[in-house]
Amino acid sequence: MIDGNENEDFEDGFMFALFVAESMGFQLNIDALAERLRDIVSGKMTLIPSAADAIASIEKDAGKRLPDNLRESTRKALSNRADLDKANKLRAITVMRMMGVGMES
Repeated sequence: MIDGNENEDFEDGFMFALFVAESMGFQLNIDALAERLRDIVSGKMTLIPSAADAIASIEKDAGKRLPDNLRESTRKALSNRADLDKANKLRAITVMRMMGVGMES
């Protein structure tokens, strides 16, 4: 935390991420973002892949097998998907509040 206010820090970080994405040519679609956030909150989707899927994706992108220590780090980092999903649901709710949108489409 920069100033001791976790919510403000999160909001600043979120806005920073949007500005970075925009500077890379990402076009923000508020309606699509709101719908994706609703899907995360409702549990229709997860942002967290299984360890096997994450490793396969990284190896495909890299064009080679990950070293064993990185494979193990990835497995460890994604071992508790339920807690990661719960944290992402809370983040999605916070962003929805910031955007002024609710659970209804």
